[in-house]
Amino acid sequence: MKRLASFDGTEIAYDARGHGESGKPHDPDAYAPDAMPRDAQALLDHLGVDEVDIVGYSMGALVATRLVPVEPRTRSVVFGGVGASLVEGRGVTTRRELAEGLLADEPRSVTNPLARAFRRFADRMGADRFALAGIQQAPRAKRPDLTKITVPALVLVGDGDTIAKNPQELAAALPRATARIVSGDHLDAMYDALFSAHIVQFLSGVPQL
Repeated sequence: MKRLASFDGTEIAYDARGHGESGKPHDPDAYAPDAMPRDAQALLDHLGVDEVDIVGYSMGALVATRLVPVEPRTRSVVFGGVGASLVEGRGVTTRRELAEGLLADEPRSVTNPLARAFRRFADRMGADRFALAGIQQAPRAKRPDLTKITVPALVLVGDGDTIAKNPQELAAALPRATARIVSGDHLDAMYDALFSAHIVQFLSGVPQL
């Protein structure tokens, strides 16, 4: 899920394609790199939003890296669950192992620890694992040009998040970013009370456009 919050306090949360109540195509081509950023822009257009703060976690944060440079209505952005791994680029092997874990008939057959954790999380949430696998199998996006993300940015990562890795490295690669660390790993850091507190503090200090 990606959260779009306007500076006046209005919050817009929507289910990205493949999640929640949105369409869940299983075809990897449905998740081409520009598909989800276009979805977000279409929603902003539909709602008539003039200025927006973008908050994305994990996949939502990756989408935000492609949305912010092309969305002039962006006032600021919060990247949750991403860090040095975004600077380095996630390997093709990792994406393949995640997809294989999601597609496995028997969850106990998944041996990769990361893939097994994602499979358990997907099953616990009642997610469409075939749609989630399609996202991992989608055409690989080019590594984002982080220098084009010129709005104020906050990087938020759990201290046990081995997927995101060092948040300071990502913050250093962004023109106007700070990094904060909370408790938790990739799948539960957002439940730490400090996670939302850091976001509120950050947004309250961002000047209006």
